[in-house]
Amino acid sequence: MITRLGRIIKQYRKEKGYTQFEMAEKIGVSEFYISALETGSRKPGRETLIKLSNEMNMPIEKLLELKTEQSIKLASDELYARIESLPKDKQKQIMNIMDFIIEELKDC
Repeated sequence: MITRLGRIIKQYRKEKGYTQFEMAEKIGVSEFYISALETGSRKPGRETLIKLSNEMNMPIEKLLELKTEQSIKLASDELYARIESLPKDKQKQIMNIMDFIIEELKDC
């Protein structure tokens, strides 16, 4: 069953004049995977969604029609992974900055 996401990918690809192979090369997957996404037989993982979002210049939440809570969760998961990859002293600096910002926003 073709999904909304599959239709968006196919429409974007056709508008750009890309073949499935060319689209696949742009985001680092196989043309068979692009075909599967377009037909709805496969769902993209997080990395593929990010690559699609970047290639298509479209926010992930728009690609998936996510509700605000879902898009915040996705963004916070991504942010957490990025922070976790930093050295501990940098993680602490970021947490201090975030604490400051949160406290400032509470007063608004």
